[in-house]
Amino acid sequence: MNLITLKYFIEVAKNKNFTKTAIENHISQTAISQQIKKLEEELDTKLFNRSKLPIELTATGERVFRRAQIILDQYEMMQIDIQEIKTKKYIFRLGYSNSFLVPLEKFVIPSLTQTVDDNYFLEEFDGDTVQDLLLRKMIDFALCYESDITNRSEIGMLTVNKGNLKLVLSRENEFFKKKDLGILRNQTLITIRNNLQSNAFNSLKQQLIKEKIVFKDFKSVKSIESALVETSMNKGIMVVPDFFELRNNLNLTTITLDKIELSYKTCLAYRKHNKKVQEILPLLKEKLISKCL
Repeated sequence: MNLITLKYFIEVAKNKNFTKTAIENHISQTAISQQIKKLEEELDTKLFNRSKLPIELTATGERVFRRAQIILDQYEMMQIDIQEIKTKKYIFRLGYSNSFLVPLEKFVIPSLTQTVDDNYFLEEFDGDTVQDLLLRKMIDFALCYESDITNRSEIGMLTVNKGNLKLVLSRENEFFKKKDLGILRNQTLITIRNNLQSNAFNSLKQQLIKEKIVFKDFKSVKSIESALVETSMNKGIMVVPDFFELRNNLNLTTITLDKIELSYKTCLAYRKHNKKVQEILPLLKEKLISKCL
């Protein structure tokens, strides 16, 4: 087992596709498949269920996936530590999930660059993992929604952007032209894992209870890609922030609900007792405010 093999395994698990992973890494699909096969032989277990499309991790594969992510994350953090010693400069660590790419690119990266130049490191994780790493003092910032985590006394936050939730659904859904909460009746709500504990999502659930709208189920998935696949197959309705944009997907449509505000707040969460963060906080706050105007 080596780090490259673990990297390929993680990317295949995220993409749910061998071909896409091979293209992204500029190698053949055969090479990717061979790497995964060797890993399965070494661990003496099946990591993927290949009988379904898109492919899925087995129960064992799910556990290996989580452990593999930790191994690669620790290796990258070790590299950062070495870089800090060489340059004698502190490298700020920021964790995010792929559902936050728009605010990350539009607001956070420019603000961080103006504050600490290139002395920061970005790392993509699952949403739950991001918040856990912040609490365990393994990252300096977590890009997330205002939630139970940001309400903790030891956690501070800088507002990045605000908006309202909207819905994404398949055009095959018989209710796709409706624009009220009734569209969610007897439907499965699909959301990214880290959204479930956000204040905005809790407001949605309370609003549904208030209007006596009974939904079928909640389905929490790891990534935007997984949610889009489920929604495209008309397995439910996706709940997303209004900065989310559909691209080249003719089978899906977005709906903004009439006369209903389900506001969310995206923020940079940090530990209040982190001295390095406190040193740059005033300038970072100033830059974020100027970007968000």
